[in-house]
Amino acid sequence: MQAAGYEPDRVTYCTLIDIHAKAGFLEVALGLYRQMQEVGLSPDTFTYSAMVNCLGKGGHLAAAYELFCEMIEQGCAPNLVTYNIMIALQAKARNYTSVMKLYRDMQAAGFRPDKITYSIVMEVYGQCGHLDEAESVFMEMKRDWVPDEPVYGLLVDLWGKAGNVDKALKSKTKTEKEKKKAK
Repeated sequence: MQAAGYEPDRVTYCTLIDIHAKAGFLEVALGLYRQMQEVGLSPDTFTYSAMVNCLGKGGHLAAAYELFCEMIEQGCAPNLVTYNIMIALQAKARNYTSVMKLYRDMQAAGFRPDKITYSIVMEVYGQCGHLDEAESVFMEMKRDWVPDEPVYGLLVDLWGKAGNVDKALKSKTKTEKEKKKAK
């Protein structure tokens, strides 16, 4: 492309950053990110999201959070995908307080959680021993989404680990009913 005299635009850079980030080539993605800015192209939500995900999965959680904050400071609004990436990274690192703050920030920014968000938050509540809150999030989820087998499986797991066999069995029964409905 460049040999033919064409310069990459924001879309080209974003695509290359995303491909390299997903393939685990953090240094290449970071280099493209810097190069994009050096030629005067500012990152958009997609670019920031790809870079945040890349940094976080590469074990650079603090840098991912800094970039997320930079994104907001630069006036580039995170979207639901960006919030889900940050929430998932914080949950994986067991930074449960950060998960809940991001969850509230996301909702304050006007985003409704999706199944991914709900599942992560339910799991975090469960791991913290707040099973009633996890169930409350599940009930909220049911207003917007039809729970699927993995969601019911999560509930069975949470209640089972907590030693509440009755609730685990009820969740398991609901899972089986959902399977039958799907057929």
